[in-house]
Amino acid sequence: MSLVEEAHEQGKAEAAGRTMAGFAATVGGVPLVLAHVIGLVLLSRIGWRVWRGAGLAYAALAVAAASIVGIGVGQLLFGGNLFYTAPVFVP
Repeated sequence: MSLVEEAHEQGKAEAAGRTMAGFAATVGGVPLVLAHVIGLVLLSRIGWRVWRGAGLAYAALAVAAASIVGIGVGQLLFGGNLFYTAPVFVP
């Protein structure tokens, strides 16, 4: 959704001598990656204590499953436009 925001606000930003480049990555991508890394680290530590090597696989599977569910929910909430990229306008 932040990609749409970035695309819509770019014209105003350019008029003000600024840019919206990187907004989507900062607002959407960075926190998402951090959440996945933190979840994987925490689940890996717990999995290692309980099941050793298999626990690491369980941790990776749990993070992957949660990510897939999150993508599905995001697609439903945003009407299939979760990965929307604005078309390039060429005058």
